[in-house]
Amino acid sequence: MKHVRLFALMLAAATFAACDDDEGTTTGGGGNGDVTPVSSGVLIVNQGNEGYGLEGDFTTVDYMDGYSAVTGRFAAVNGRSLGLTPNRSCIHGGKIYTAVTSSNTVEVCGKGDFRSVTQIALAGNDTLSQPRDVVGQDGYVYVSLYSGHVCKIDTTDFSIVGAVAVGQYPEDMVIAGGKLYVPNCNYSYGTTVSEIDLVSFTRTRDITVPVNPVKMEADAQGNVYLLCSGEYLPPSYNQVGAAVWRLDLNGGNHVKVADATLMDIPEGTNTLYVADFPYGVTSATYASVDLTQSTYTPVSLSLSADSPAGIAVDPVNGNIVLTSYGLNDVGGASYNTPGYANIYDAAGTLLCKVETGIGPCAIYFLTEHVD
Repeated sequence: MKHVRLFALMLAAATFAACDDDEGTTTGGGGNGDVTPVSSGVLIVNQGNEGYGLEGDFTTVDYMDGYSAVTGRFAAVNGRSLGLTPNRSCIHGGKIYTAVTSSNTVEVCGKGDFRSVTQIALAGNDTLSQPRDVVGQDGYVYVSLYSGHVCKIDTTDFSIVGAVAVGQYPEDMVIAGGKLYVPNCNYSYGTTVSEIDLVSFTRTRDITVPVNPVKMEADAQGNVYLLCSGEYLPPSYNQVGAAVWRLDLNGGNHVKVADATLMDIPEGTNTLYVADFPYGVTSATYASVDLTQSTYTPVSLSLSADSPAGIAVDPVNGNIVLTSYGLNDVGGASYNTPGYANIYDAAGTLLCKVETGIGPCAIYFLTEHVD
């Protein structure tokens, strides 16, 4: 049995929230030459709740407008929601690509205006169905699908130009060293990660990993990390063994980095951020890990949420975003009412708490480059 803290979906009417903090503009270093990355805010994908017929949409948080938040960004422009269970997005080539699992579509919209460019429908395709994750590189977007495949989309015309069979129920992928790594969750029983060569777009091997692989990341050095959700043991189905591992791609032993149920490595960095809130535990813990250490030592973070749904860190300014489900009448996670996001600065000081849509499980950052 797989416990998933995410059954939520709703066409959220535009919801506004703002913090009392002063308006801020975020500018970070790390640019190349005269190009400076500037982060303008946060994009949150709200899954909603298919069981209640509640569809999903985007929430955005604008750093430059007093951390104001707006939910229902896609619906406000297009007159419809993203659909049932938008799961993950990627921002590539000025567009947002979103895997909408239960509606069986990949939605493509403008990064700046959220206007739909096209909707790639997968209904009726037994081979390619139920998209879960999307990643992009060099003019192509790759989509993992619960049908046990990864497909390749040409971003010039949005055509599907290839498909590769992987394991069952593949989840959140990463690109590193010219390879695409795909965790095969197999509905919590999987023990493999598939490696796909992006030049030939063929599966080159399967790597044996700890049980229930669900999410992958890479650090600035190209090392690959895997979040495994562990097992859910009867009779109470409490969750055990959830952790982040550094994969040994040369056939050696994988190294445990930290206990975790959520993780993020900001792009271009060597720092891991984790939340650990296994099913059956009443409170979460949070930590960061310096991935350049010879021995991994998690450092506690002073973050807080009722029922954490996602964690991500802005690679430009270091802001930490922690999303959460709200609570129901008996103090448990509510999967059919709006959640919220806490935004902290890099030192862990709370900057802002804003309302999101239902099931705010995926977090991205709206970054531009200026001369």
